[in-house]
Amino acid sequence: MKHQVFDLEPKKRPRQGRSQATWDAMLDATAQLLCERGYHGLTTNHVAELSGVSIGTVYEYFPGKDALVAEVVERCIRKQLAGMLAIAQEIIPLPGREGVRFAVDAAYRLLLRDKALIRVMLFEVPYTRELESFQNLGSMLLRVAVTSNREAAPHYRVFSSPASLFLMNTLMGGTLLQVVLGPPAGIAVEEILGELTERLIEWTVAE
Repeated sequence: MKHQVFDLEPKKRPRQGRSQATWDAMLDATAQLLCERGYHGLTTNHVAELSGVSIGTVYEYFPGKDALVAEVVERCIRKQLAGMLAIAQEIIPLPGREGVRFAVDAAYRLLLRDKALIRVMLFEVPYTRELESFQNLGSMLLRVAVTSNREAAPHYRVFSSPASLFLMNTLMGGTLLQVVLGPPAGIAVEEILGELTERLIEWTVAE
């Protein structure tokens, strides 16, 4: 079976305020439509109509819908990463147990905010995993964990092994993503978040 090739690069990017506003409007419209219609229900005509620009303007910036979608996915990943970085910075001065509880709750709310878009990104968009930002996300999150772990002493154990921090990131991120996208039946979300918090406290907090 022939591998499908997608044109994911914009034709041009905004260079001034007015074009930036047009660019943002098209991306905002694309994100909204992905949540409402899904990847397969999205068209460039929909984007033009919702964003209030002509179809010619859409094609002035993008070769087709996949370049629009790819840009929205990249933007969402950057926003999530920035949010995680902000959370990591906020927990540094907090006492250990309080910091872990804050981190779990804040990270859960961060993912929940983009739940519909993340679902489409992971389960419908056929090239999300090919995007550079997605491929680099794990290493970027690990870098955030390494830096914040070093700066947060003495409230938290300092892990000399990046593997330990990788496992902690995977435990937290994987659990929260599963809870947001498809929580198991019969178990309250609050119970899962509570158990996750306690396991992370056991692992990370310096007594």
